Amino acid sequence: MTPIKSSIVLFLAAALLLNFKVANAQSLKTAVEGIDGYAQWATSTEVIMVEGDYNGDGYSDIALVRQSSGWGTVPVAFSKGNGDFAITNQPCDISKFAVAPCHIVVGDYDGDGKTDIALLGKKGSGWGSFVIGFSNGDGTFRTSNKQADVFYQNYLSAASVTIVAGDYNGDGKDDFAFFSQQSSWGKAPLALSNGDGTFSRLVK
Repeated sequence: MTPIKSSIVLFLAAALLLNFKVANAQSLKTAVEGIDGYAQWATSTEVIMVEGDYNGDGYSDIALVRQSSGWGTVPVAFSKGNGDFAITNQPCDISKFAVAPCHIVVGDYDGDGKTDIALLGKKGSGWGSFVIGFSNGDGTFRTSNKQADVFYQNYLSAASVTIVAGDYNGDGKDDFAFFSQQSSWGKAPLALSNGDGTFSRLVK
């Protein structure tokens, strides 16, 4: 190889190496900014961190739901299983409902293997529905806002009520169980998920 050709080859190699470093530096910068942004969101006022497997890959992820105005999104940190996270921050109607006094209860309410986010109104919220954000697995959610039985509205209005999600009838979909520390309660009412945002009453 002549000295001129050798110089050209070295110049091209150096240029490729420089472009590679710049591209990777930019990717690293974007990743770091995503993590930093998520950390900042997580420390915002009245933000609730809710764990779940929002894309069904077997790893636990973390979603942020803010219970005060100012947000129109639900940020999600998807775990890669090695300590790294992929960050999304997509528009979601859940953020609009979450500003009212409500319980945030996560579970797989349609049985598709992905965690969903449910909002159930607390006492004084004036709600007459169950709001469910069904996860699409990519950081977006399909929001359902179906009328709730008046029966459940009465239980939700109790000051000491606790809602626990679980598959109480073994059909692969998570349901709601209602518990209270009030001595007047002698039962644990269940709301059995139909998979579409509606629930069937079961009281024993």
